[in-house]
Amino acid sequence: MMIKKNNERRRISTKWKALKPVPNFKNLEEEAHFWDTHDTTEYALEDLDETIEAAGPLKASVEKRRVERLAVLEKVKEYLIGEVGNMVQPGTPILDEKLKVWKVPVLCKTERGIFVVGEIDLDQNFNFLTIPTKQQMLKTLDKMTRHVPILVYADPAELRKKGVRHVTV
Repeated sequence: MMIKKNNERRRISTKWKALKPVPNFKNLEEEAHFWDTHDTTEYALEDLDETIEAAGPLKASVEKRRVERLAVLEKVKEYLIGEVGNMVQPGTPILDEKLKVWKVPVLCKTERGIFVVGEIDLDQNFNFLTIPTKQQMLKTLDKMTRHVPILVYADPAELRKKGVRHVTV
């Protein structure tokens, strides 16, 4: 692969480097110091997807929160479909423990990417507290998409003719 920069050519290696094994550590402090001074991309890290079993009160608390999160998600989803349409969808609900308020980002998928265009807040009884209007969300989307660069392969003279500001990479 060749990269041209300031009229000079340099070769970029496309070969994969072999990952180093993660050393065994005597304690947590030694491991923390190691990762503070080494690059994790150079080491073969194990897959950290593990199932954790909870029991007793913790299990009940986790299950209660999961059910609440699903209820909030469903309520916001129904509202958005009914009031705004299929242009938007709810993100992951997060409970602000301090304020006792569920915060749900409103996401809008466009050809330029997915943007957060608002946030809906609900109390712990799932009553809406704040809801951005459709116009507010559209205004936010418009502002955000104006500043998103677009990658185009074109002749710079052609872009200048069309009034498109470009950056050559």
